[in-house]
Amino acid sequence: MEVMERMLPYAKKNVQLAVYDMLDQMEAEYGDGEAKDVIAEANIYGNVSKFSITVKEGGCGTIMTLAMLAPCCGLSIPGQQRALTAVADRIAQHLENVLVMKGVRFQPPEDTGAAAQ
Repeated sequence: MEVMERMLPYAKKNVQLAVYDMLDQMEAEYGDGEAKDVIAEANIYGNVSKFSITVKEGGCGTIMTLAMLAPCCGLSIPGQQRALTAVADRIAQHLENVLVMKGVRFQPPEDTGAAAQ
């Protein structure tokens, strides 16, 4: 099974919304999986494949993991990797268009520990 992971400098909620927005734009069929992931079937570069997308908080942003669950019949390993990369790129570009170009960026929480004064 082909898997890819991408660190995104955005809040988890924003990444989750972007995943659903992009799947809607792709006219993909999708639903929630058992492990808090999204299972989707979409046409990517003319090939219909089934994959999962998992979003979890990371150290300085959000980690998005994509896994190819059922590739289109005959799709090569490099083809599967390209399909996952295409989906990840579309989600990342959507986030940049919506958040960065509008001036909203994820900021890690400030250290609120007791500082010596």
